[in-house]
Amino acid sequence: MFGGELREFEDPACWQSESAWLSSLAELGDLPDAVVIPLELAAPGRNRQDLLGYDLLCVLRWSSSEALRGRPVLLASWQPLQDILCKRPDVLVVRPAVEFTRLPEAVVRLPDFLSDVAAGRIQPATSDEIAEISAADQQASRVSYHDLANDFYAAYRIKKGYLALLRKAKESGVGEAASEFTALSSVRYKWEANVEAKLQSPLVRRFQASRSNLHAPRYPVIEESLEILTYHLQHGLPAGTRVLLVDDEFHKGSAEVLLQVLFRQSQFTKQLNDEWVYSELTEKGPQNRWARFVCVRSAELARNWLAYWDMVACDETTQRPSWEAWLNRWDEELSPNAKSREQPRDPVDVFAQSREFVLDRHSAGPRIKSTVVLLDLRLEPVCACPLG
Repeated sequence: MFGGELREFEDPACWQSESAWLSSLAELGDLPDAVVIPLELAAPGRNRQDLLGYDLLCVLRWSSSEALRGRPVLLASWQPLQDILCKRPDVLVVRPAVEFTRLPEAVVRLPDFLSDVAAGRIQPATSDEIAEISAADQQASRVSYHDLANDFYAAYRIKKGYLALLRKAKESGVGEAASEFTALSSVRYKWEANVEAKLQSPLVRRFQASRSNLHAPRYPVIEESLEILTYHLQHGLPAGTRVLLVDDEFHKGSAEVLLQVLFRQSQFTKQLNDEWVYSELTEKGPQNRWARFVCVRSAELARNWLAYWDMVACDETTQRPSWEAWLNRWDEELSPNAKSREQPRDPVDVFAQSREFVLDRHSAGPRIKSTVVLLDLRLEPVCACPLG
């Protein structure tokens, strides 16, 4: 409704999916005074009993722009409100700034509804009023932080958080932050569009609103964040530091973003299904590499790498069948043209002495190395090995 004039979306393609409806709302241009939504809309793959209009209401309230989301809504339905609430037990159907009307009486009510909106008797809803609905919302409980994190959300948050810190550093006069901000802003991962679309979905927006007033969990405040960032921009990680990421979902964005943030690199040196490795070349030659960033999907694989680096004092590691299988996989990856393979193989032969590709040589890089382990707390347990 615009100034008492009813404008229709004549093309059903404008509202037959949530994404199409969201795009249509974004293209309205002028801000409508109110919105009229029939609940029992038909669409391909949806019948009228599916209440597509309810989904459109959720998109309007939770996913549209701040200025548009609170517009007064007249919901029209052939079914009584009690039946609608049995199918969609959601307070959003009745408040805030919502009037529910049965059909065909809605046709008669429409002029008076418009008059009430124009006279200010029906006020637009505020974002706070919409967010209050989520406090008692059961639908938001279907989403968890872990669900989002495992669908590239964790990687998205790392990137956005690092960009925010770089922006703050740039505004504070840290010279190196400007070029780093520009470089990272220009990187667009193929999964980002899907994450951004999901973050606009009503269910996720409801989840975020339901958690917005909670005191925990919260990330700790790092008081020296700018000082730490400035050092990292100027010097990078300490020369002898390597990072082992142990996460069964590392392939869902986190490894890529951390590689860019920590090492300013965009490509891993070698990738297996469950292991990705970034190796850094030294000045001693093209075959003189050492692994600086290793990502694995299980604690078993992490233990193998730690054993190879002599970081765990656990003799049983090298006696396990998984150790031999691990070396064989890497041997086939690093030396695909080998005519014969000896059993058992020494890990130094596999990673450091290969004639075809050296992935991780102990003598490469600084003499003294330290290993930082980043752990997913939901990993499957394995036999613990004491640190050496």
